[in-house]
Amino acid sequence: MKLGVSDEVPVPQEVREMADKREELRRKGKFVEADEVRVRMEKLGWRVEDTMIGAKIKKLIVRS
Repeated sequence: MKLGVSDEVPVPQEVREMADKREELRRKGKFVEADEVRVRMEKLGWRVEDTMIGAKIKKLIVRS
């Protein structure tokens, strides 16, 4: 079993709000709290990837 990501799944509002909160915490230098938000997102099945133009949110998928 492998984990992958998908760009084709719409991101729920709750997850977008979590990503915004994480970004705000990172800007304030609160990296421990930002990592906690990232972990909660991953538990919901979403990965956040930081890029030069901002965070990208992707759905985690299980591949056999």
